[in-house]
Parts: sequence; C-alpha cells; structure tokens
Amino acid sequence: MPVNRCTSAGGPRLAVLTGAEVLMPNPPSGFLEQAQIIADRNGNIWSLMRRRDVKLHEVWSQSLQRNRPQQYSLWDYAVFNLSGPAPPQPIALPFSFGRNDLRAAIAAAPSGRLAVVWAGDGRAFSKPYPFIKNEIYAADIPGVPSGEPALGPAAPKEDAPKPTHPKESEQVVRVRAERIPAGGKSLRILRGDMHRHTDLSFDGDIDGSIWDFYRYTIDAADFDYSAVTDHNAGDDNEYFWWIIQKSNDLFHYPGRFTPIYAYERSLRFPNGHRNLLWARRGVKSLPKSKAEEDGAEGAARLYEYLRKSNGLAMSHTSATLMGADWRHNDKELEPLVEIYQGDRTSAEYEGAPRAPKGSDPYSQPGGYKAQGFIWNAWAKGFKLGVQSSSDHSSTHISYAALLAEDTTREGILNAIRARHAYAATDNIVLDVRSGDHIQGGIFAVDGRPKLQVSVEGTGPVDKIEIVKNNKFVLSNRPGKASVQLTYEDTEAKPGESYYYVRVQQADGQMAWSSPMWITVTAR
Repeated sequence: MPVNRCTSAGGPRLAVLTGAEVLMPNPPSGFLEQAQIIADRNGNIWSLMRRRDVKLHEVWSQSLQRNRPQQYSLWDYAVFNLSGPAPPQPIALPFSFGRNDLRAAIAAAPSGRLAVVWAGDGRAFSKPYPFIKNEIYAADIPGVPSGEPALGPAAPKEDAPKPTHPKESEQVVRVRAERIPAGGKSLRILRGDMHRHTDLSFDGDIDGSIWDFYRYTIDAADFDYSAVTDHNAGDDNEYFWWIIQKSNDLFHYPGRFTPIYAYERSLRFPNGHRNLLWARRGVKSLPKSKAEEDGAEGAARLYEYLRKSNGLAMSHTSATLMGADWRHNDKELEPLVEIYQGDRTSAEYEGAPRAPKGSDPYSQPGGYKAQGFIWNAWAKGFKLGVQSSSDHSSTHISYAALLAEDTTREGILNAIRARHAYAATDNIVLDVRSGDHIQGGIFAVDGRPKLQVSVEGTGPVDKIEIVKNNKFVLSNRPGKASVQLTYEDTEAKPGESYYYVRVQQADGQMAWSSPMWITVTAR
C-alpha cells in the first residue's frame, strides 16, 4: 500500500507497507511538494510533483548600482517514474513555472499512457516578471513496460524540528492578557506584521505562496493581524489583487486573526516605498507614474487617492535607495513609519543599534541614504509613530504592536491613525504614558512633562533610554526583565517637544515606543 508523506528534508517520499516492514524507493532529489501518485495499467507507480529550480539571475543591485548575479528560484512541474531505475529522472513539463500554489492533475489512461494537465503564469528565469500569461497546458506521456522499483528499508525516524522561538506561546499569552488604560478605555496589545510578501511579487521567490503567508502569520507566529503587501498588488494585475483580497476574507477569524487589505507601492528615492492599508476591500491599486519614479512628482496624487478611499500609508526602508527624503507628510494619512525591518536594518539614525553606517555601504542592503533616517523626519516636525515589520523571509524578529480597542479592521486602523503603536524584535510589552496619555499622543501640559515607563521583557533589560528631540536625556541599566520607572523633564521649556523610549535587552532584542508630542504651556 503506497503512502505519501512529507519529511523534514522538504520532499515527499513514497513508502510501501508490507506485513512486517516499511520499504521505500529512492526518492527524487531536490525540493519537492504537492506530490500526486498514480498506477498505470502495467503497475508502474508515477508521481507528479512541483519542484524548486534555482539559477543565477542578473539583478540590479541598489547598493552597488550595477547588475550582479543572484540566486533566483522558480517552481515548475515534473513527472517521475518511481518504478524504474533509481534515482527517478524527471520528465519536465514545459511552461509550468508559476506561483507556488498552482495546481496540476495526472491520470492514467486505459491504453497505458498518461494524461497531464497543468497551469503556468508566464514567468521565466530570463524574464521573471510580470506574471501575466496564465495559460493551461496538457500533455500525453507514453507508458512504459512493467518495472520493479528498487526498494530498501525506510530511513530512521527523524528528530522533530526544534521550535524557532521556544517560549513564544507563553509570551503570547502574557501579551494578550495585558491591558493599557487610555481615555477611559481598556486597550489590548495586538501583535502583527504590516509588511510581508508572497510570490505574487517580482522579488517574492524566497517568500512562498500566499497560503504560506497565512501558515506563518497564523500558525507559526500566532499573530493577531497581518498584511500581505505585494508590490502594487501584483504589479497592478487585478486578478492578483483579487486573490490577495479574497484571501483576506477567507482567513479572517473575527476575534482571533484579522488580515488587512494592503499592498506596497514602491517608488525610488526620494518618494520611497510605502505600504498602503484599508479596512475594506475593493479599492483599485494606483499605478505609478514616471514623474513619481523620477522624483519630479511628489505625494499629492497618492494622498488624494488615500483620502478618497479612506486608506493609510506607511513609509519603510526610508534610509535606502527605496526610501524618502521627508519632503512630504500628511499626519492624518501617514501616522506610522517602519523603524526596524527584519529583512534589513533599523532606520532610527546612523549608527543606532541594528542601523547601518555610512562608512560601510554593505551595512545597508538596498543602498545608503542618510536623508531617510527617521530622526530627520521627527526633526522636521513630522508626527510619526513607529512599528516593526518583516518585508522578506525574516521570521520571529519583527513585531508591529498596536494598542487597540478590538481586533476589527476598523479598530486596527484606528490604532494606527492614533499612532498607538510600538516596534519590537521580540514579544516585549512596552507601556509608555504621561498621565492619561499614551505613546503616540499629541497633547499639552501645564508644567514639567512626566513619563511613566513599564517594560515586561523576554529577558533581562540591559538599557532603557529616553530620547527628547533626538537627544538622550535618560539612560537606565536595570538588569532585570520587569522594569517600571518615571522620568520628569526638569529642563522643559514652553513649546513642543517629543519623547520616545528605546529598550535594549542583554540578549540584543529591542523595542521602540512611538513618540509623545508634548507642548508645555507654562512653568
């Protein structure tokens, strides 16, 4: 009796169960998935599988400003005869490159021949983007005489994979139990990610399918919300945008997990890359203009688009050639910025922890642009709160924490609009307040501003720092995981200042609060 199973090596294998033992033929090599098996008229066992093919591909390097070879992976279909000599040789199905979640079918005809049907979306190593062909193909494969597979004892049972984050489950329980009082309401902390790609993006070959996105965000990371942010919703392809939005509805579990309708709008410096978000579906993507790409046109058209559709924008990778020089901002439409990205670096300021240095261009994947550091935006008076997200491939290192009333899409976007957010590289609880006001607030006080800081770390906290107007005004070395402290600004003068908190644990994990903008009206 043949049984298809998946191993930790990543490939399906075929097992033959006898009365006394389990035998296995030599499996095909490589990364394989979606295995289907059939038997033909002569008793041969065939398998149709999706396989990963990797080649060097010339791509433009933002940091080097020239083409460089880079590994690029695509998935296609192949048929294997598992009853023949080992190892099985693939019969490649042409034009079957496409999204990881494409499907194919195989059937054995009474004549002994095989019929195969598959789909491809037109991508190729020579020109992997855009994916607009979307065609269906069929093939007739001649059968072979009866064969005898080379069977051997089954491989020993493999050790269970070790968890990436062994304490995450208990930490998630703690984070979800936390409540933040604010304005007479009780806010909860929502863990999420507002910047992840799939293979609908031209650079998403390392990210997996849209279903892999949900496997990670729901099952592996146990997020409360997340956003698929493929580039221009799949290069302004309405079918891909429909797939993304449909998945947002399919995987919406009210009260447990909320996907946000979103995509990334990617422009070169100085306009930069922004992730756009909505609480409702049906908003068409906004194609990019050449004037925007060249920097001759600013954000006016984007802002009008967001106002009409009730959307929000968030800049990311701001200190790169994908970033911004902070010539434009609308605090009602762009309330948050990505201060840290798991795939790259921190955008706080040059030389900050996890941030690049201008003296070492290789420390900034994507090219170095010092104008895009967030300290520059705050110095210009921009009211930007912070969050941390992943972009590509990174896992369990970017957490966009929102302080929200509920888990609805409207509740999530309201938290973003109010800048009630903080960024973290681990499941750190960070509560920063001033009286009845919480992080992200804009308010006035009569007298000296006071900040109350509460941290529940995932390990001992090495340093807590308070930054006022881009200057460090407090540095505390608690050396323990649970910390509460109060800071009073004895040097405060009339006028507006902004304050935020940065946490560094002994193990290198970090958190950043959103600033509070406090106007002192009297002394």
